[in-house]
Amino acid sequence: MATGVTLLAALALNTKWLPIWLMGALLPLATLAIVARWRGAGPLPTFWRILLLVGACAAIAATQPSVFGREAGAALLASMLVLKYLETSGVRDARLVVMVSNFLAMAAFLRDQSFEQTSLAFALVVLVLVALQWLRTDRMAPLANAAPQPSLREWRAPLREALLTMAVVIPFALASFLLFPRLATPLWGSLDDKPRGKVGIDDELELGALSGLALDDSPAFRVRFDNDAAAPPPAERYWRGLVLWSFDGRVWAGSRRFPGTRAGPDVIAEGQRYDYEIALVEAPRIWRFALDAPLTTPAGMLRGVDLQITGPAGPRAERSYRATSATRYRLNSELPFALRRAALQLPSGSNPSAVRLGEKWRMQHGADVDAIVQESLEMIRAGFLYSLDPPPLGRQAIDEFLFSTRIGFCEHFASSFVFLMRAAGIPARIVTGYQGGERNSVGKYWIVRQSDAHAWAEIWIAGRGWQRVDPTAAVAPERVLRGSSGFGEGTDAGWLGKSAWWSGLRDRADLLGTWWQQAVVGFDSLRQANLLQRLGAGEANRMRHALLWLALMMATLGFAALLMSIRRRLPASPWIVVYREFAAKLAGGGVQRKSTEGPAEFSERAATTLPDQASEIRRIAQEFIALRYASEHTVESERARRLEILRRRVRALKVARRRDAIVS
Repeated sequence: MATGVTLLAALALNTKWLPIWLMGALLPLATLAIVARWRGAGPLPTFWRILLLVGACAAIAATQPSVFGREAGAALLASMLVLKYLETSGVRDARLVVMVSNFLAMAAFLRDQSFEQTSLAFALVVLVLVALQWLRTDRMAPLANAAPQPSLREWRAPLREALLTMAVVIPFALASFLLFPRLATPLWGSLDDKPRGKVGIDDELELGALSGLALDDSPAFRVRFDNDAAAPPPAERYWRGLVLWSFDGRVWAGSRRFPGTRAGPDVIAEGQRYDYEIALVEAPRIWRFALDAPLTTPAGMLRGVDLQITGPAGPRAERSYRATSATRYRLNSELPFALRRAALQLPSGSNPSAVRLGEKWRMQHGADVDAIVQESLEMIRAGFLYSLDPPPLGRQAIDEFLFSTRIGFCEHFASSFVFLMRAAGIPARIVTGYQGGERNSVGKYWIVRQSDAHAWAEIWIAGRGWQRVDPTAAVAPERVLRGSSGFGEGTDAGWLGKSAWWSGLRDRADLLGTWWQQAVVGFDSLRQANLLQRLGAGEANRMRHALLWLALMMATLGFAALLMSIRRRLPASPWIVVYREFAAKLAGGGVQRKSTEGPAEFSERAATTLPDQASEIRRIAQEFIALRYASEHTVESERARRLEILRRRVRALKVARRRDAIVS
């Protein structure tokens, strides 16, 4: 039973990362196997095991882009672990399943090192240690000779042993975490899977791409304003990510013709300035996020002519950076020819109905940009619907959306609006990022979630420069004023999200997760070097570093020795004391108990060696097994009475002592 519970816990720890179809097959299969074992069934026949093995390998190879990636490796490990449990027939096999469950837990760590994941993994390690304690041969052998299942009371000793073991290893783990030299890149970096699915904002935008993030409640980044009381209002809380210029009829993409510089463009702030710090949750890609119009370039990064910020990528890149932004500004009062040409580009023969509509507006209103914009927004406001589940579109996606489906998410409205503006001769571009944010009242910072992913438009007007226009606000103003939760399907929908105690609990949990991310997950080689420098054991004094490491290791080993000595002094269970006395008497008669023998096997060998006491030896062994594995419903007084009878029988047993004791 301990083996099956450990297996299920390891699978559950990977539920978020393994393919849904695989978990839908493995969890029921493992559960059925546990129930069958509980009822006394044996291993699954070889034919079915081979069939499941071939099917699992074929399915994983067919569904994964590479058999060498982390996801494929974890899927294969989980499948093999369940199949191994199906053929488990002895203590050795059970130990193997329990030990490999640790590796499956580590596979989850390759994807997520959050506080929640670490806590669950810690609980799994304790469960593994408890299972290993129970699977010791001196526990399992008598169980194999006695039919009754162990009571809950029998798990106390293994749990105590497991907790003592954890108390021994935790100081060593902490010392290793602080002092063991850190690699520049993780060991698994070369085997990283290509991000797929809901991974946040991408460097390309296809209609329908952002709607997949609408129900993803995970944080994208956190923001701490220097003046929290003067944070921007909801309608101005736009977090710029990527600026998309080119369109091929289906997909919007950025332009490599406008590389960033450390200085960046001249931006004239026309309102309040905001100083803040952003902390990304995931390892950063090349682009960064900033509030609307960043006025400064974060240290070590570049700022493009379109205000897009780029920086180093990868797991070792800095996740936190400072910036200063404005939500009211003037950019590019005069538009260079290269930017104008890129902002008017349309693919030849693409979406002809939308092109004709834009040209019609141009003929009607001439150079009156405001009138053309108003015409477009009125059309959207009058006959379109905002939905998290828009219908799929074909090759002429803009035409189909504008004149057929009329149901879309933010990228549908932004893409169509920019296309119409370009068709009307107005330079326009798409900006993707996030809109909104939720304030953590406990930590005094803002949480921007993946569900806040958003796309909006920017148009260029002579004398005014680039101006933000959000066509989504025309059809769903609550999306902009109240964030993703305002549409009713976001992070705080329902009575639970509106509850004050639940909001407070979420804020505290996020604050704890933020601290864990910064202090533990973010403890990289640079922070380790700073810590060692403060301890006087920096790069210039490696000998002192080695001595500090040695001192901490010796202290840890001393603490471990102390706990082990305390462990040896712990009183044994009364029936164990009686059994040891029984074994000592038989050893004096020449029959030494093997460490691999249970009571039934040992007593039978002793009865054969000592035929004069055979009946009494067998009777004592049977009473011990019945008492040791008595039902948990046995009353304590009855258990005490039977223990006293057993104690008297052992003391009354007479075994002649031999000088030439046989150890067999």
